[in-house]
Amino acid sequence: MKAVFSPPGDYIHFKSQVPLHRIPIGTKQWRYYDFGPKVVPPLICLPGTAGTADVYYKQIMLLSMKVVC
Repeated sequence: MKAVFSPPGDYIHFKSQVPLHRIPIGTKQWRYYDFGPKVVPPLICLPGTAGTADVYYKQIMLLSMKVVC
C-alpha cells in the first residue's frame, strides 16, 4: 500500500500567502520567497543540494511576524 502524503495546514496557508519567485541564472532557474518587512536587512537561507526553499516556510512565517523596535 502506498503512503499518502498530505501537507500540513500551515504549509498550505504559507503557499497561499507567499508567492514563489523565479529568476534565471545561466541555464538554471532559482526559486525564492520574498516575504516580511522591507525595513530590515534580508535574511538569505540556502537549502542543501537536495532541498528547496520550501524547507524554510516555518522560519519565514515566524520571523516575518517579529516586530522591529
